[in-house]
Amino acid sequence: MSPTAYIYRIVADYSSDLVYLLLPDNSIGYVSPNCELLTGYTMTELKTDLDAFKKIISPDSLTIWDEHVAMHQQRLLMPNSINIKLLDRNGDEHWVSHTCQQICDDDGSLVGVRGSFSDISDLMHLQDMLEKQKTFLEQLIGNAAVPIFVLDESHRIVVWNNALQDLTGFTKEEMIGTKRQWTPFYGHERPVLADFILTGEPLDHNNLYNQINPSLHIPGALQAEGWYETLGGKRRYILFEASPIHDQQGNRIAAIETVLDMTERKLLDEELERSRAEIAQQHTRLDKLFAQVEVAKREWEDTLDCITDIVLMCDTQGNIQRCNTPFNQLAGLPFNEVYGKSWASILYSLGFAIDNYKNGNGTVHDKDNQRFFDLRTFPLRNKNGVAVGNVVNLRDITEIRGIHQELEEAYNHLKLVQMQAVQQEKMASVGQLAAGVAHEINNPMGFISSNLASLSKYINKLKAFEASLVELTTNSGNSVLVDEIAKVKKSMKIDFILGDMEGLLAESLDGAERVRHIVQDLKNFSHVDEAEWKPININDNLDSTLNMVRNEIKYVAEVVKEYGEIPPVTCRPQQLNQVFMNLLVNAAHAIETQGTITVRTRQEGDMVFISVIDTGKGIDPEHLNRIFEPFFTTKAVGKGTGLGLSICYDIIHKHAGEILVESTVGVGTTFTVRLPIVPPADA
Repeated sequence: MSPTAYIYRIVADYSSDLVYLLLPDNSIGYVSPNCELLTGYTMTELKTDLDAFKKIISPDSLTIWDEHVAMHQQRLLMPNSINIKLLDRNGDEHWVSHTCQQICDDDGSLVGVRGSFSDISDLMHLQDMLEKQKTFLEQLIGNAAVPIFVLDESHRIVVWNNALQDLTGFTKEEMIGTKRQWTPFYGHERPVLADFILTGEPLDHNNLYNQINPSLHIPGALQAEGWYETLGGKRRYILFEASPIHDQQGNRIAAIETVLDMTERKLLDEELERSRAEIAQQHTRLDKLFAQVEVAKREWEDTLDCITDIVLMCDTQGNIQRCNTPFNQLAGLPFNEVYGKSWASILYSLGFAIDNYKNGNGTVHDKDNQRFFDLRTFPLRNKNGVAVGNVVNLRDITEIRGIHQELEEAYNHLKLVQMQAVQQEKMASVGQLAAGVAHEINNPMGFISSNLASLSKYINKLKAFEASLVELTTNSGNSVLVDEIAKVKKSMKIDFILGDMEGLLAESLDGAERVRHIVQDLKNFSHVDEAEWKPININDNLDSTLNMVRNEIKYVAEVVKEYGEIPPVTCRPQQLNQVFMNLLVNAAHAIETQGTITVRTRQEGDMVFISVIDTGKGIDPEHLNRIFEPFFTTKAVGKGTGLGLSICYDIIHKHAGEILVESTVGVGTTFTVRLPIVPPADA
């Protein structure tokens, strides 16, 4: 062995690597003794040839090994190294670095190729850990919920995570490797907080940020915040925090900056601040309000004690919990003696009764009906709407009740007067109409009557002429002429016509006279010119009224007139005609099939009596004392107003007279009007 080979062997034997020597003929000239320690194989097992080394190469690395061996056999790429997995006898794998180098003697001749396997398992494990840590850190920053970017020492973006991409709308592909970190936030190029961290120079930061402060937690870090109008398409309030990144020697090699969207928090803070201010104001107001409530409570109690209404607060069983002074005065008991007792029981013990009690409302009155109270109850509920009691209100309506009755009577009287006025207006209108009709009818009826009288004279002359003509013809002795005239008279029915003309003329004169009487009766009934007091013939007025209501009566009753000898009566004719018409129409309505209406007049002393007697169905006894009340009627709805007899009563009363009624159910009814012949001066 040459000295060089010997020295190489000594060195190789004491190396921690697995060393071998490949001779020029591709045989293994040497394998270091530590091969068994590394692989579990002896030097003899590995020293046969180079293929023997395949048994210690992991199948995963065998392809790389073969390519490496082939290159060295062709003397390519010398020296060279590869990292492969070594497989020991136990099947365990180890990462090794294989390095090979040609060895030549002094004259340059090839001695062989030195190869070595260095165990790099720890190094590979460390690299694997570093790679995993790098991947972890990249994913940690990239997928962090907090928007982050990192600048290297040259101010280039090296990290732009997903959250920042979502916040700004700028992708990592657009931003990484550039110096455009200002773009999402500002409309022109300017340094961001991380740039200040990298420069480390004292700048006037306040000119660039509204608020900028050193970080409270990280030395050398800065914080800034403010509103950004169009960040990511909307207005946002952003909190920036930038801090330096140092290497093991403490050199600043990068800067990391977080971009926190604090919009909601800022708005909440502002809202909270406003709420605090409002709460402070409300607290002040509440203090004042509590004081006011206390005063108002006392004033309210004093107020309830001052009003005349009785107010009770009761539980759900009606037991008194609170009451005002008027109730204590009514009961004659102090509060401590009514507390917890039933309000109704106390009223009953005082002799009061409760009428028409329904749905918590009713009327309370004493046994003598001298005092009346309006009763109202109201449910008392808590804030959840649950009934916890009732408020009872008693209002003294004694005076109001009396006034109401007076008002009702006055109202009924007013309606009666109004109806009378309407009726009188109607009568006045009828009178005016009657006067106009009478005037218009009387003129033509004068022509008709006059012409009919003249026509009657003419007919008498024609009859005399016809008689003279017959007589002369007969006396002439001309029998042929006499016979011819007789034939003509017969064919033309001259005798019949002359006789019938007298009847037609008599009927026409009678009709004209009847029209004249009807018009006169219409005028007499309406008395349009007789609204003032004047003496009249009551019998004539009755006849006029009967003529006016003839159609109401003629189909149901026969009229019997029993007029007595009575003097003229001073009255208002138009009003009396209204009374007579009402009595006659009512009599006709009381007769259901066919009956009799008797109209009777008589005098007794200085009084005149007018009776209207019908054979109708009569009036029930329970109704007799109400028939003169305004608006009382037994007729069906729409058939009567209930004012007719009330108006009659009022008219007769104003004439200082009276109207009486007698009735028997199933027999008939008699209304008698009693009038003074001359009414008193104050009538």
